[in-house]
Amino acid sequence: MKLPGINIKVVLASVAVAAVLLFGGREVFLRTSVAMPMDRAFASMSEIESYSFERSAYGAVVEVKLGNVEDLSETVRKVEAAVAKLPADGRLWVRISDTRDVLLQDVYYRMHFDIEEAIATGSFSDLKGRADEKARQAGLSGCVVQVDADNVYVSLENGEHRLYAVVSRASGAVQGGTVVRSDARWLSTCSPRGKAGVGR
Repeated sequence: MKLPGINIKVVLASVAVAAVLLFGGREVFLRTSVAMPMDRAFASMSEIESYSFERSAYGAVVEVKLGNVEDLSETVRKVEAAVAKLPADGRLWVRISDTRDVLLQDVYYRMHFDIEEAIATGSFSDLKGRADEKARQAGLSGCVVQVDADNVYVSLENGEHRLYAVVSRASGAVQGGTVVRSDARWLSTCSPRGKAGVGR
C-alpha cells in the first residue's frame, strides 16, 4: 500500500535506525555508568566471585556472589561503598549469593530467633554463645557472628558450603538495613530474582 507523499522504505529505515540507537544507547549507558564502575570497585575484592546488576519491580538490584569471606562486616562496607554511586531509579538492593546448603539454611533459621531477640532487647552478650552452640550441635565447621551499629552479620560454614547473612538492627529483618545510601537494602538469597543485566 502506498501513501501519498510518504516513502515507506525511508520510514522503515528511520524506525530501524532509531531502534538501534535506542537500544545501543542503553547498552552504552549500562556499560559506562554501571558495569565499568562495578568492575573498578570489585576488581580488588577477592572475596567476590561474580556480580551482576539488574532492574526489577523492586528497584535496581546488585547481586554479589561471595566466595571465602574472612570478615563479612568489612566486605559489606566495601560493597556498600562500591554501589553507593550507581544509578538507581528508586531503591537500590544488594543481594548476597552464597553456596548455602539445606543444613546451613536450617541452622540459620533456628539462629534467627536469637538474632531477633538480641535486636529487640539490645542485648547481644549471649548471641555469640547461642550461635556457636547451634553450629556445634549441627556439626558445622565454622560460625562467626559480628555486630555493629547497623547490622548483625552471620557467616556459617559446612565443609565447602557457606552462608552469609546481613540482618539490619533497625528493623530486625533480613531485607532491611542502610549504611551508605538511604535507598540501599540487603536481600537474602531467598528473595525474588530475575535475569541479570550486567555481569562479571
